[in-house]
Amino acid sequence: MSLTAMPDDVLFMICHTTFLYGGTIFLKFRTRPGEATSWIRRRTPLWSLSRTCSRIRNFCMALMFRSTRLYSDPTHQRSDRELPATLWPYVRSVNLSMMRPCADIATDRAFLCQLPRLVEIHLSVERTAANFDVALSMPSVETLCIQGDESDMLPHVIVDSDALPALRHFSLKYWKRLHGFYRTSIEELYTEMRSLWRILEPHRSCLETLSIPGESMAFTFYAYAPWPALRELEIVGLSPPPQLPIASVLAMMPALRRFKFNVMLMPGTPPVQLVPPSSADKGAISTLAALPPLEALTVPFPVQEVDDLIFSHLSTSNSFRELRLIDGPVSFHEWRRLTWEQHPVVFLYHLHLCSTLGAMRIFSTMTTGNIEHLELVVYQDIFEMRMLAEIARVCPRLSFFEYRRVRTWTYDPWAGTETNRQVPVDQLGEAFAAFRHLRTLRLDLDFTFPYQWSADFVDPETKETHTRNAFPEIAEYLLAQAQRIIRGAQWPESFRRLSLFSHFEWIRRGDEMKVGFRDYWREYIVSEGYVSELRPNTDRQEWKELEDIRERLMDDWISKLESKDSERDWTGAVDDWISRMLKRVASAPDSTSGE
Repeated sequence: MSLTAMPDDVLFMICHTTFLYGGTIFLKFRTRPGEATSWIRRRTPLWSLSRTCSRIRNFCMALMFRSTRLYSDPTHQRSDRELPATLWPYVRSVNLSMMRPCADIATDRAFLCQLPRLVEIHLSVERTAANFDVALSMPSVETLCIQGDESDMLPHVIVDSDALPALRHFSLKYWKRLHGFYRTSIEELYTEMRSLWRILEPHRSCLETLSIPGESMAFTFYAYAPWPALRELEIVGLSPPPQLPIASVLAMMPALRRFKFNVMLMPGTPPVQLVPPSSADKGAISTLAALPPLEALTVPFPVQEVDDLIFSHLSTSNSFRELRLIDGPVSFHEWRRLTWEQHPVVFLYHLHLCSTLGAMRIFSTMTTGNIEHLELVVYQDIFEMRMLAEIARVCPRLSFFEYRRVRTWTYDPWAGTETNRQVPVDQLGEAFAAFRHLRTLRLDLDFTFPYQWSADFVDPETKETHTRNAFPEIAEYLLAQAQRIIRGAQWPESFRRLSLFSHFEWIRRGDEMKVGFRDYWREYIVSEGYVSELRPNTDRQEWKELEDIRERLMDDWISKLESKDSERDWTGAVDDWISRMLKRVASAPDSTSGE
């Protein structure tokens, strides 16, 4: 079929699917030694596809420049925010890195005002709030996301509320707050609370999603008047000051459907209860009847000694679908490694994990409900199998289950695989097979591997050889465990995917700087009792072909851009690829997983 004969919806589907693989366009203004300043664009398959014909180009441009990230060198004293005027109508989201001098505030405002369809701004702030009011002065912006340093980031003086945009989505996150909170004074924290409140107060009636640091949140501010449109609330960072029960805040959000409470605790701070048993008798504002009908709830280190009424209340709701009882923003894998390295952060906070006995008590207070998605992190004990049986009783419709079990708090990088014999793999397989509607199972059974299998202990010069020779041993071991889990029980026909936690590594910026951890999983497809590993790139051969076309094109595309008579011998290759992709899409079965 010729491209000119395809309907618009098919062409848009092709462009949108390519966009999902291609991602965002990155624009970086850079000066090379001996060269003039120029735009450096990240290469993307969508860029090559846009050169096929004018019809496809019209669809590609709207997707390719819908979300644009603009980076800059902090040494620049001139404008580097300008885009060609022909691209302005396509831009709806801008990501600005605020690393330039404060003198560029006027330039930023002038640039953003030239984007007629701009509705979303992402700010990356570096130790200053000088450019903050630029985003707050755009009348059409509906989404504002700010990420920054742990230092003073919010402006002390907020512009008039009439000049602020009608925000619907707001997010504020700090990069290094957990590591540097002890340097924040009470006065600075109080000023931050007031600044954040002055930003949010004018938009109380229109905000739909809100993500803010817990240490910057005063419950008395958020509980005195309703938030009628708020659907999603995320509290991150550190636990908020215990001024009021969290139920007092939730009761003021009648439209709330998703609540994520993902915070760390200071040493000596008791775990926070969302609805303490005594709160039901303290007035109508804190009663269970005033709570919104949540669909998803995320709680770190749930209280197991005293019942939290939130669980028994939500289990009776017909709308409640997702429950996450996790280990906080710092996972237990990270915590054990940081403790072994004697990192300062382990002396500043406390990581509390729920035992399997505590989790069994939580689920025993719940009635049979409609939970379909469950994530659970527990410290294993002798009640593990009874806990899983209780979960199977309470969650008969569960389709997605991520289960992480902690065997020990001690991190030993030289431990061998002999300790893995203590993991009851066969019994766990039988317990999970009792979930008759399960489709996806993700397991972290806390296996240990020799230190030579971990890339963290490998010299950078030999890391490539190490990865090629050592990690296949991990893959082979985990594949054998996956086969034990599947073949040891009668699984439901709906079960299709199994994932096993492999290992974790430091996320490094440059050669030395460690900025966090990344988890690695092995994915397996289950069919008729057999297990086959899903390799990441086996199902993307078609995209590799398009990538080869793009590589051939981009070598000379810039030099030929102004030449209207340039040869386009790559057009036929792209056309052939589109035909193959259409046949593949038409013959592919429905792969929705319900996750």
